[in-house]
Amino acid sequence: MMIGLATGASAAASCVDAGGGGQDESQGVPAHPFPQRGGTHAAPATATGAYVYRKRDASRPASWQNSTQQYLVATWSGAEYRPVTLDQVRTALAVAGVELCGSGWAVQEDQGYGTESLFTDTPAPSYPKMTIGWPPIFAAQHWTLDKLVEVPACASATVAPTPTSTATPKAPAAPVVAPTETPGPVETTPAVGPSHAATTVPTASPRATVAAAATPSATAAPVATPKPSASPSRDVVDVVLSAPDSTQSASPQVVSAVLAAEDRTGSLAQTGAAPIGAAAAAVVLVAAGVLLLLLRRRGAMR
Repeated sequence: MMIGLATGASAAASCVDAGGGGQDESQGVPAHPFPQRGGTHAAPATATGAYVYRKRDASRPASWQNSTQQYLVATWSGAEYRPVTLDQVRTALAVAGVELCGSGWAVQEDQGYGTESLFTDTPAPSYPKMTIGWPPIFAAQHWTLDKLVEVPACASATVAPTPTSTATPKAPAAPVVAPTETPGPVETTPAVGPSHAATTVPTASPRATVAAAATPSATAAPVATPKPSASPSRDVVDVVLSAPDSTQSASPQVVSAVLAAEDRTGSLAQTGAAPIGAAAAAVVLVAAGVLLLLLRRRGAMR
């Protein structure tokens, strides 16, 4: 938009008092430093330069005293304030390696006598250092940038996750097994004296089985018993045994008697002899009977 140029020495003085950077956004009309004179004369060439900067204090109005390093956004011929675009501001800041985002940005536009080279050939101002000065600058104005364009918000800072040490899994503790008390051998003290629990049962001795002696043949011719002589032989006097009956078999009682007779010590013979011993005794008895019989016959013949 076009803003009319004011006249008067008082207006020029207010621009200089503003710190060389022109009026802040609370002041409405920028001043022209040179009053117009009467008469006809050619108007000098003028140009306007627009700068962008970040405020020192985002909560305060945009002004020269609240500005920092400025960056040239655009220039044009004539003393005319124009709104800047978002692309123009981004391009200017990108050249300087600055990112546009968030609040606290502002714009300053300076009007001066001369051509656009007045701004392009001169470094951008930085408070409190003015690079062009008054004159050739005769007017300046400040605006908060987000009143002109929509400034994008800054991306939230991504906090790098702090590496956390991974806990090393602990091996499970071995279960504590309470020691089991193993019972020891129980010592048994034998009781003194005879034990009534253990009773020895005498085992009955098996009866001796006597093998039956061979039965003499029943067909044997009977032998006539000779009459004993008056003077029997000495051999026959000691032991006289009757001839065995043909129908009789040797019995254990006979064996016991013979064994008892031959025991000269007077002790009884054992009746529980083994079967083999009993059979042998029976054979001996039969043989003795036969021998006695023969002796008697022989004695009878004499």
